[in-house]
This record gives sequence, structure tokens and C-alpha cells, in this order.
Amino acid sequence: MTVITIILVLVVASAILFHRLRKQSAVDLAGKLKELADRHQVNPGTIFTTGNRAMSINKAAGFLFYVEQQEDRLISHAVDITRLKGVELIKRHGFSGSASGADVKQHLAAIDLHLNTGLQGSDGYVLSFYSEKQDQVSDMKMLFQKAWHWKRLMLR
Repeated sequence: MTVITIILVLVVASAILFHRLRKQSAVDLAGKLKELADRHQVNPGTIFTTGNRAMSINKAAGFLFYVEQQEDRLISHAVDITRLKGVELIKRHGFSGSASGADVKQHLAAIDLHLNTGLQGSDGYVLSFYSEKQDQVSDMKMLFQKAWHWKRLMLR
């Protein structure tokens, strides 16, 4: 009976610690996003955070701010949305199955927004909304809807 109690306490403690770390990560990303906006002397507006990413848009100032923590480096973008030539919602698929090719299954690996700047030699910006490596499958639908919403925000 005591072994079960100890295991239960460890599981609950781990869940609480994981939740706190995730919440702290979101706070850190929101802070980095605010710093990025401050450098451009723009109020970041409402901040959306999920997993290892945070973004905000200020339509009046014409800026979108995006930060993403990728392992040991921070990716950040300050995008002048008034100069965008297009915004495309991209779903990337992956495949899983046996090496022989039998039972190969396709799955959604990522949902990104590609921002086309129209500048020669530039690939524009890629904003990640869902990654199979970072996000829960149960969050995929909500993150797809967020990507669609942000695409519409930028194009208005």
C-alpha cells in the first residue's frame, strides 16, 4: 500500500512541476516578445503563447512579433505586415510505417504560416503553429484554427 502511495505522490508532483515549468516558459516567451516590441517602440498588443512559441500583432502600427524557442536558440521576427505580399497556410505531412513500405501511414507533421515579403532572395518568414515534436496531437485542431485566424488578421 505504501508503494502505491509513493508512486501516486511522485506522479502528482511530476505533473505539478511540468505544469509550472510550462507556465514559466510561456511567461519567458511573452517577456521576450515584449522586449522585441519595445525595440521597435510598438505596443505588442494581445499575446498568444503555445508550447515553445509566442506571437502578437499590432494592426495600428503594422507589426507582427513572433518568438520561438528551438532547443538552445531563440528565433525572433518583427514583421512589417503592411509590406507582405501574401500569407499562406501550409500543412506539412509526414509518413510512418515499416522500412519495407508496408503499412505506411501519412500524418500531419506541422502547420505553418508562410509570410511572403516579395523581396528578391528572401524566403520570407515561417511561423510555426503546430509541430508534431513540440505539441500534443489533441491541440492540433485548435492550433490549426489559430493559424487560420492569424492569417486572416494579417490580411485584413
